[in-house]
Amino acid sequence: MLPPALLVGALARALATPATRTSIALAFACGAALLLPVYGLLDLHELLDVELGTDPYPKGLYRGFVLASAPEELCRVLAVWAFAAWAAREQPRPHASASAVVYGAAVMLGFASLENCVYVHNRGWEVLSGRMLTALPFNAALGVIAGACVGEALARGRGLLDVGRRLILALGLVTALHGAYDAPLLILYETNHKASSGETVALASVSYAVFGLTLLAALALVRRARRQCVDQRRGSTTSA
Repeated sequence: MLPPALLVGALARALATPATRTSIALAFACGAALLLPVYGLLDLHELLDVELGTDPYPKGLYRGFVLASAPEELCRVLAVWAFAAWAAREQPRPHASASAVVYGAAVMLGFASLENCVYVHNRGWEVLSGRMLTALPFNAALGVIAGACVGEALARGRGLLDVGRRLILALGLVTALHGAYDAPLLILYETNHKASSGETVALASVSYAVFGLTLLAALALVRRARRQCVDQRRGSTTSA
């Protein structure tokens, strides 16, 4: 769990956010705790015994978008909203938006860190290196995007209904990205290694294209948040 914690700390330093170490650590711990309700929903799925037939495509799409992405992002975006709303009450808008980005990454990486522990416990240490290079940076990027969208919703929303609409759009965006990344890999998993080489390359390419675009979008949002904070500090210095 040390690398994701260090990544959150590096992001907080890069944005020079006024969010305290205690509040960031609390967001990280909250993200980890969200694993419990999400896995509870997975257990409910097993109890319902949803029958999807043998076609790997509907099974992979269902597991990617409905089973994996939707419950995770619902819980995590709500947590990001709670921390971002607190920051918006205490800090000027640019700093509150930057704090929302940091809280988003902290929540997502806290969840991913504990999930990694579960994967290692169930499947052994050999899965850890792959998840460190894929799942952790992808979750960090999703957190940045979720934080930026939630911060923007709180800053620009006009009234409760408008804020709610913007939050739903933020939830839909990160859910779609998460599902689009997971679903092709889960389709491959459902083929039980019987997919053709062309099908394997095509599905893997879709997944990793989503991965790359999500990282690029997150980097752009971090640069924008940093620029807004710098401009805010310069404005404050000039007015003083």
